[in-house]
Amino acid sequence: MIPAALESLAGRLRQLRASLEAKETFWRRGLPHEVDWWERWIADEGRRWPDEFRERLDPETQLDEELIVELLPSVPRDPVRILDVGAGPATSLGKRHPERELRIVAVDPLADEYAALWRRAGVQPPVPTERGTGERLAELFGAGAFDIAYARNALDHTIDPLAVVEQMLEVVGESGYVVLRHSRNEAAKARYRGLHQWNLALGSGGDLVLSRPRHRINVSAALAGRAELACRQEDETVTCVIRKSS
Repeated sequence: MIPAALESLAGRLRQLRASLEAKETFWRRGLPHEVDWWERWIADEGRRWPDEFRERLDPETQLDEELIVELLPSVPRDPVRILDVGAGPATSLGKRHPERELRIVAVDPLADEYAALWRRAGVQPPVPTERGTGERLAELFGAGAFDIAYARNALDHTIDPLAVVEQMLEVVGESGYVVLRHSRNEAAKARYRGLHQWNLALGSGGDLVLSRPRHRINVSAALAGRAELACRQEDETVTCVIRKSS
């Protein structure tokens, strides 16, 4: 009985490993599309979003992400340490606040490719993006390295979005925050092209749900006992503030 059970377990582990390898292979196929999009964005200075382009490159841009601004009074120390996960070539977060000092770190799997694009354009962002994946944040930074971990329109690009959220919780300190802002059901809108592989939405009970064909992850249920979630869905935007349980 025991050898049969072990063989069954080994078979399930082989299936899981094969599934993860297939997901990563598919994910990597979407990387060139993502780089091409940002290459055009840099060359055209923001394309349809020139104001955002200028703000990302201006070191004096004020922090206007209201989800983070509302949390600043509850962060006891300065500088406030903020991690932008899946930041792209330059973080979208403003670098200044009238009352608080901010220290922003931006991370993205394509950081090296983005750095090459900026060199070609002769531009240096005020916060250079560092290379790293959301699924391995604790290896990069260690536990409790930040007060707030932020992701904007990035979870839908990941191999394992629940693991990314869990890693974001790991790298924020005691009673730290994970802040998410995403377009609702972006993968379906993009017809699962490129890196758009996961949808974010709120379920009927208000739970945060990640989904794709044949997969559904209830993030609220998965984090029960470890974090408190306050999520909203307004028009086509889903926002969520997740407080790490102390």
